[in-house]
Amino acid sequence: MKKKNLRVSIPVFVILSALIALSRHLVSLYGGDGVLIRGLVSLRVSRNAGAAFGLLSNVPAVALILGMIALAALTGYVLFGRLSAFGAGCLAAALAGGAANVYERLACGWVTDWICLDFIRFPAFNLADVCVTLGLILFCVSCIFGKEGA
Repeated sequence: MKKKNLRVSIPVFVILSALIALSRHLVSLYGGDGVLIRGLVSLRVSRNAGAAFGLLSNVPAVALILGMIALAALTGYVLFGRLSAFGAGCLAAALAGGAANVYERLACGWVTDWICLDFIRFPAFNLADVCVTLGLILFCVSCIFGKEGA
């Protein structure tokens, strides 16, 4: 286990998890639809029992199990893999988003999506999805262009 990975990944995980929880709480309080940035981003609350893009919505248990497996694999890689501090932070961001979605699936049976892009036809998503996507994209970029690997 690399202590430098934990010095970076734990604060990233905690901060992003808190922001995701706060965003979900605020959306649940608001509970309606609205415009966040006219012509760009709207708030449309929906429930997704499946995985990304509504895949596996007929078998939500599979989406939950796959999410848990992905979390276990990422956690193992952060704890025991050869990572730069940046790579550990990127994976911690993905872990925060993934853990938030798995928690909501366990607690509610679905994930609440609420961000809609108005300028493109794209499914609704949430802040946890943003953390997973950006964390994994930045991790891949660091693997490709980093001097020491991720």
